[in-house]
Amino acid sequence: MTSLGDSGNTLESYSYLGLATIVKRAHPQSGVDLSYIKLTGESVGDAGDQYTGLDRFGRIVDHRWINGSNVDLDRYKYGYDRNGNRLFRENVVLASLSEVTSYDDLNQIASYKLGTLNTGKTDVTGTPTNAQSWDYDAVGNWDSVTTNSTTQSRGANRQNEITSVSGATTPTFDNNGNLTKDENDNRFVWDAWNMMVQVKNASNVIIVTMGRDALHRHVTDTEGTSLKDRFFGLQWQVFENKAGSNTVTRLVWSPAYVDGMVLRDRDTDSNGTMDERLYSLQDANWNTTGLVNPSGTVIERDTYTPFGVVTFRDASGSALSGSSKDWVFLHQGGEKIAAGYYEFRNRVYSPTLGRWLSNDPIGFSAGDLNLYRYVGNGPDNRLDPTGEIWPLLVVGGMALGWLLADPPPAQAPTEPGETVVPPPKPVEKVAGVALGAGTGLIAVGVVEGGTVMVGGITKIIRGVPSTPPRNIPQTIPEVNLAGRIRAVGGSSLKQAGEFFGWQRGHVTKGPADFTRESLLAKGWTKERLLEVAEAYKHIARITPGNPSAAGRAAQLQEIIAKLFGK
Repeated sequence: MTSLGDSGNTLESYSYLGLATIVKRAHPQSGVDLSYIKLTGESVGDAGDQYTGLDRFGRIVDHRWINGSNVDLDRYKYGYDRNGNRLFRENVVLASLSEVTSYDDLNQIASYKLGTLNTGKTDVTGTPTNAQSWDYDAVGNWDSVTTNSTTQSRGANRQNEITSVSGATTPTFDNNGNLTKDENDNRFVWDAWNMMVQVKNASNVIIVTMGRDALHRHVTDTEGTSLKDRFFGLQWQVFENKAGSNTVTRLVWSPAYVDGMVLRDRDTDSNGTMDERLYSLQDANWNTTGLVNPSGTVIERDTYTPFGVVTFRDASGSALSGSSKDWVFLHQGGEKIAAGYYEFRNRVYSPTLGRWLSNDPIGFSAGDLNLYRYVGNGPDNRLDPTGEIWPLLVVGGMALGWLLADPPPAQAPTEPGETVVPPPKPVEKVAGVALGAGTGLIAVGVVEGGTVMVGGITKIIRGVPSTPPRNIPQTIPEVNLAGRIRAVGGSSLKQAGEFFGWQRGHVTKGPADFTRESLLAKGWTKERLLEVAEAYKHIARITPGNPSAAGRAAQLQEIIAKLFGK
């Protein structure tokens, strides 16, 4: 795709690096473009080329919204640790709104500060404008959160439901694990499919009733006697809001990411005419950070805590009490609904609780033992646009494709290390996302009953090839993706990969590296080894010519033969 337009007008056009890495999103009307390409006279980037917005690993390091006069209207520079976690976000336009973050050993965010960065970009100077730190239990529930020296403690039960919030109302849940009362005493009603259908205030007065269609999409809002209809596209993007016959808002979405908005048209005086157009600016994590009018003037800015509490600001960065333009698509592009929560298709998320309000609809297939945890407590580095999965690493920040449909038939791999497990029946849930601006990296596509394993640069499960322009950081080892294949060995595959050195950067181990006793001491019985070997044989059979799966099966058979006997 080269451009997106209407009635002969180009709304957004695209420049690419290689086959599918978007390095520029241009907007002819406003003249404000997102660009990862250096300007004339600037030095080359970390990768030694003109794409200064991307480092040698394809990660976004300079996210730049620039106008026709080469003036930065919104610009962020990023730094990362060796695990790919974002350590700082430097706001080049408004330096006092920069951020530093730190992480624990499980890559969960541990602290955040807002302010002006020091010279080393390791901290902020003076007293931060805002600061938070978190402590988690063993499965990622918040034990406490400290905001500007004020600590709030929390408790959770074995179902990971919150049982206490110090200084606030104790949340309650129904028998399906849906939140029925939050820490602010708001109340929630859920349907039989665990979808939110009503929000009430502390006085039990209805704020909004949400109508849902057969696909569970949020298609109507009833507030008092006012009814608003909401119209969706195939990917659950809201295209239009109507009050009666009058169109209130009309939205245009970018193919760069499913929740990346291009613009919104609005009827501000209910006379049936769209009299306001605003273009959306986003950061590398798809948070809306600014609004510009068709003349390219910044109208409003937004900042967020890591878990998504928004502060609306004017063009100069001063805080506002609310959005002057009634803007609701904010944190990671999610829609802000009643009570300040965000809706991401299948679930509703609380930025103050920092978690989903209901269990993950695909259960443990999502890859997390805690079915309420939000993106592994790594909101600066991961996305979950469906409300179902979180291993969507913002390696490059751009989604190259989006899958929310019936899966295609299994296909043979075309790259070393790729293994394709047969997809589920069409009635089963599918959710897959291809990620990676500047990387061409395809992240895992999770399905119930099967997973695409990626052991390097492969291709999306629909068969769209990915052509990487440069090397990829070793942050997504194949074994971690293999661990998601329940049908052919489940967690044993992951454990085998760790134990026998199949992770990237590890030395593969053979029979000479073990004794029978050392294997048994680690729980590797002959029966378990045979189970994993058969799993890899099965993978090799359904994907002919896969050297990785066949080789691992043969290696395990050799270990079994030499140490346990035939």
